[in-house]
Amino acid sequence: MGGSKGGGKKNGGVVKVKEEDHAQKASKVKKAAVVEDAKPSEALPSPLGSVFVGTYTFSVYAATAAPTIVGGDAGELVAEACHLGTAHPPGYPLFTLVVHAVTKLMPDPLLGGIGATPAARANLLCCLCGAIAAALLAHDVVLCIGYLPHFGRRSLVPKGESVNTVAAWAAALAAAGLFAFSPLVWQYAVTAEVFALNNMLCALIVHLTVRYARTRQLSDACWGAFVVGLALCNQHTAVLFGLPIALWVLFTLAKSHLAAGFARAAGALFSLGISGLLGLTPYVYMPIAASVSPKQGSWGHVTTVLGFFHHLRRGDYGSFQLYSGAALDTAGLSGRLLVWAKDLTLEQGLYVLPPLALIGAGLLMVTSVARLVEGAKGEGEGADGGEGGKAKKESKAPPLAQTETLGLLLIITLIFYLVVFHALANLPLDNPLLFGVHARFWQQPLLLVALAGGVGMHSLLTPLGAEWAGIIGLVCALLLVATQASFAAELADQSANTYFDAYADAVASPLPPKSLLLINYDQQWTSIRYQQVCEGKYPGVTILNLSLMTYKWWEHKRALYKNVKFPGTHYVPENSVAWRDGGFTFREFMDSNTKRFPGGIYIGGKLNYPNEKWGEAYETVPFGIVARIEPIQPMPDMPKPTDRTPPEELAKMQEEAQKIMAGRKAKDMQSFSKWAEDSAVAWQTILEVMPEAPPLEKYDMKTWEWTVGREFYDHAAERGAYLLEKGIELFNTPETAPAKMQAAVEAATWFEVCEAQDPDYATHNLKNLGLAMVHIVKTQGQAPPNGPHTITLLEWAANHTREQGRDPVKGPAAVSQWKDYAAERFKSAWGDFLAKPNAKTDPSYESIKGIYESVMQSVKAGVAAQGQAATSGTEGTKKKKKRKKKNAAE
Repeated sequence: MGGSKGGGKKNGGVVKVKEEDHAQKASKVKKAAVVEDAKPSEALPSPLGSVFVGTYTFSVYAATAAPTIVGGDAGELVAEACHLGTAHPPGYPLFTLVVHAVTKLMPDPLLGGIGATPAARANLLCCLCGAIAAALLAHDVVLCIGYLPHFGRRSLVPKGESVNTVAAWAAALAAAGLFAFSPLVWQYAVTAEVFALNNMLCALIVHLTVRYARTRQLSDACWGAFVVGLALCNQHTAVLFGLPIALWVLFTLAKSHLAAGFARAAGALFSLGISGLLGLTPYVYMPIAASVSPKQGSWGHVTTVLGFFHHLRRGDYGSFQLYSGAALDTAGLSGRLLVWAKDLTLEQGLYVLPPLALIGAGLLMVTSVARLVEGAKGEGEGADGGEGGKAKKESKAPPLAQTETLGLLLIITLIFYLVVFHALANLPLDNPLLFGVHARFWQQPLLLVALAGGVGMHSLLTPLGAEWAGIIGLVCALLLVATQASFAAELADQSANTYFDAYADAVASPLPPKSLLLINYDQQWTSIRYQQVCEGKYPGVTILNLSLMTYKWWEHKRALYKNVKFPGTHYVPENSVAWRDGGFTFREFMDSNTKRFPGGIYIGGKLNYPNEKWGEAYETVPFGIVARIEPIQPMPDMPKPTDRTPPEELAKMQEEAQKIMAGRKAKDMQSFSKWAEDSAVAWQTILEVMPEAPPLEKYDMKTWEWTVGREFYDHAAERGAYLLEKGIELFNTPETAPAKMQAAVEAATWFEVCEAQDPDYATHNLKNLGLAMVHIVKTQGQAPPNGPHTITLLEWAANHTREQGRDPVKGPAAVSQWKDYAAERFKSAWGDFLAKPNAKTDPSYESIKGIYESVMQSVKAGVAAQGQAATSGTEGTKKKKKRKKKNAAE
């Protein structure tokens, strides 16, 4: 019994020792796996590669950065950063604060003039953000290549080998280059917009996600939550990355932390929440800044809780949509996705990135699913085998198994962004400019497409072997990046883009002091606001944004404009409920402010509420690139005869009426002459500060720069039309024929310049051009010599012809030949007008067609008569010769 006892105790001790040894070994294996997984030094890419990618990208971006402000939201964003205001919804506080710091702290100037203005500094900041995004992308491509198994192998890079292979970095270089130098990303990386910062933050989110997949450490997850919060302070579309990644992180943390107890899980969740909230703290700046120092032109009433959240959720635009206007032609989800795929293939991806990305995405998904299946089988085996089975499973688990669902997560994130964004986006894509606005949001998913493309490229190189994969991969990467850069450089290079700087000067510089400029064009508002706020230009001009005045919160902004009287809370339509509740109409606004601005009130753009009665009391007169609003002069009181008025008295009343009308006409002629001179001086200034319009070969209808040229030519043609209209109306007597001739010739010159320089010359301008030529022919006297302003215009056009290859301006060889030239030119102008498809909608189409056909028939008849006369003359000559011969023979 004692032996049995002792033997049993001994055997039990041996078993216990063995179990303890086995448990210790299993624990060591588990710890080793965790340590190896947490710090796999051999699996980390060298930072030198990322530094090279970032440095090279920044050098290219900086060399092609815009020297000043450009189109879009850039002017407004930098203006709000300069004086710490509130930008349009959702406010962009992170961009505002960062740009403010850079504009105040960067040395002035830097590197021989770079960064000499706030706009230039903001542009360089965006260059840096874009370069960091490219560097992070390259780093993550190499990480993913090292993490993911490939066709039965544990990893694309076998365990124990470094991921820093030439082939891996070649794929990373190709992915980063295709992304960074795509036309869309490059263009917005060299200008002061929020997209470069968004690309950097989203690239950092992806990087931290890849890092967390390797370590599964709570600190990495917290950093990710913090960056997602920061990204939401810059661009709300970051949530389309943050949401699926956050759900995945919570799921993975739950598996590990719930097993350790509820308290640990709650602590992890609390840490993540605090990190995300800390990332959102830049939003606190908005109500503080608006309360301490409210600014003219800033958006919203963010000093109240309701007003703040209204601005945060983009209530003025309509929450969860891009466009507040009427979307008359929407493509639908499937249509928008097809447009995105087409743009990715033809414009951004150089035809190569989409197939590479499909290969990479397929690899990411297949390997993720394979790992999930393998993990599920392993868990089942471990459950059947008890502790020994678990230890066996833990000892055989590869150190990279923590990344089993990373690839699937990245693909789901990409799909989630594309589907949700295109389901919510409501911009009409048939409008080229709005298409360009929509396309800006394709940069964020391009990050993931490029990452998948890098993985796909490496998978194609792997079968070649390490040496050949490195050589061929590097050659292909360099060719891809060079081709992409050369393809995009012409559009993306903004180093000569000073068009909006000149445009702001062209709009505001001609305006006299103590004037009010009402703006309803984004390109005018952003460019002029930047110049006023950041560079202190146009101090004598007060600017108001008509669209901002339509929001209910405008009543809280009125006190900021001491020299403007607002006759109500905000600008509303006539006879509307809002008007009865205290709003004001445009006519009421004009009645309250016309006398307050001796320099005049001007408007750029169209009114928000057309077809109102304000036009009964006011009219617009072209003035440079805007229009001046002037009160309509009432007709003077006229004598009112009756049926019983004696003949002698009636004659006196008629004579008096003629004198009154003559006086009114003389006054109108004087006003017109003053306008003609003032307008000519304004255009003299415009042509000096704006020596050329943006080249249409580079800036098409998708760009804001295109709108600058469009506005220039539209207003130039409007000046010609007003000259012609008033010249015909006022100078209709033999005594005033010289003035009429001068107005007609000057109008014709403006039309000719626009017709030659503007490829999109409007149909009605062809009609006006022909009409000017008709009146030149009909008006008595010769054309006057060109004045100095006309000479300046023709010199400007000649410079355009030389610099941009535009058509030379047509016109007579000498002033004395104007009538002969006009007699022929009106036929070609009206012929071109009648040939236009939309000409039939013009009210004067039929009358012009009748005149044109009558003239052309007369011309044909004259030609026929001349031909008949020539034939008759020839026959007569032959008969005379015969008679002479006969007489000589006799």
